[in-house]
Amino acid sequence: MTITWNKDSFRRRVNDLYRSELARVWLPAVCLLTALVGGMSFLLLRGEGQARGQLEERYALRGVLASHFVSSYVRDVQARETAYATNLLAGREVTAAEFALVSRTFGFDAAVLLDGEGRALNVLPAKPELIGKRLDGKYAHLRAAVAGRSAVSGVVPSAARAEPIVALAVPFETPFGRRVFSGGTPIATTPLGPYLDNTLPFKG
Repeated sequence: MTITWNKDSFRRRVNDLYRSELARVWLPAVCLLTALVGGMSFLLLRGEGQARGQLEERYALRGVLASHFVSSYVRDVQARETAYATNLLAGREVTAAEFALVSRTFGFDAAVLLDGEGRALNVLPAKPELIGKRLDGKYAHLRAAVAGRSAVSGVVPSAARAEPIVALAVPFETPFGRRVFSGGTPIATTPLGPYLDNTLPFKG
């Protein structure tokens, strides 16, 4: 059977999803980030010259705020992953071009699409020798997603190039069974990098 892929039509579907998710996810996240950073700057200015105990309290508060921001960011990205995957990666066959377009919409440097048994259906960057091989045994976050739970990795080597990334994996249902979409990028290139650099206390 020959599958005809209309690149322009598929790209329009991706763009439509992106626009619909932009206001719901990214704008509130940017507002939250601005409010948090502004609030912490105010606390730091007001706290100059105060005792070490108060400084430690502020550091503790910054850690709590960072934790909340990271959790919110992860939930929002995973919700978008699920929406995109369910709409665009649930067909009987997903071409490499389709998978690359969806993955790069998120800014992922590395991504995989797995079937319900943890076998690779698509890999970005392309690595044909991985197609059909189980990847869930090597990565705990993929194993959790295959079992039906969204997960975040620690810093792990990407499947294709073994580059260090942090990956977010989500399961989603299709007419052909469960699949897993997982994408990752170096944390410094995400909104989390600059935020954590300016929020977490210095070591030492």
